[in-house]
Amino acid sequence: MTNPPAIPPIPIPPSIPPAPAKGGAGKWVLLGCGGCLGLLLLGGGAVAAIVSFVFGALKKSDVYVESVRRAQNSPEVQGAIGTPVETGWMLQGSMNTENGVGNADFTIPLQGPHGKATLRVKASKAAGGAWQYSEMQATLPDASTVDLRDRSLPLPPVE
Repeated sequence: MTNPPAIPPIPIPPSIPPAPAKGGAGKWVLLGCGGCLGLLLLGGGAVAAIVSFVFGALKKSDVYVESVRRAQNSPEVQGAIGTPVETGWMLQGSMNTENGVGNADFTIPLQGPHGKATLRVKASKAAGGAWQYSEMQATLPDASTVDLRDRSLPLPPVE
């Protein structure tokens, strides 16, 4: 019997040298950028929360509620921009109250299905008194204005 032919041994590939170690600088750059981005996002979130709180407080005030109610129930405003008359989100102005005395001066954007209008409000309040409006005027899309101060409008039904 003959011996089977010998199988030559499989050559072992040369060892692959390990990849050179990367410097830590790349990690620090990414961590630094991520840290700055995180701080920017956190700061932006804080600003958004403050703005939302301030707008929310203004929109719950008696002056804002009464002004918007009168504009929403005004036949002239409804005829110019359609119904429903809704408020925009970018309220501008200020309101200060302390010990029952206050003043308000702001502009409220209004919008309806047929256009946009602006409601300008200026009011003051003496201690223990009601708000007195020196201006409550809607400027309509055609630049005409509607004075809403001396309107005795019925309250809308409570649902």
